[in-house]
Amino acid sequence: MGKKGLRAIAFAYKDVDQAVASRSQADSDLTFVLAVFLEDPLREKIPEIIQFVKYGKSIEQMKQDKEENGSEDPLPHVNVRLVSGDSKETAMIKAQEAGILHKPEQQQRNALN
Repeated sequence: MGKKGLRAIAFAYKDVDQAVASRSQADSDLTFVLAVFLEDPLREKIPEIIQFVKYGKSIEQMKQDKEENGSEDPLPHVNVRLVSGDSKETAMIKAQEAGILHKPEQQQRNALN
C-alpha cells in the first residue's frame, strides 16, 4: 500500500492473565484483527507553494511563460527537501504530489540541464 501513498495501521490483541514483564512479551503471540489503510492528502495549496519557493513563480506564471516563450522548466533557485517518517515509497509519492520530486522521466531530463 506504500506504493499507493497510503499509511497502514494494524490492530491485534492478546489475552493475558497477569501483567506482562517486558515489551517483547507483550508484542509476541498477538492475534491479528484488522488492517486499515489511510490516505492523507496534501493540503490544496502545497504544490503551488513549493513551486513558488523553488522558482519564484506561481504555477500559472510558469504555464504562461511556457506558452509565450516555449521555454522548458527553469532550474530551481531553491532545492526543497522532504523529511518524513513514512516509508520510502509513501514519502516519494507525497514528494511527487507536492512537486518536490519529479517522476523518473522528468528527473532524467532535469539531470541533463
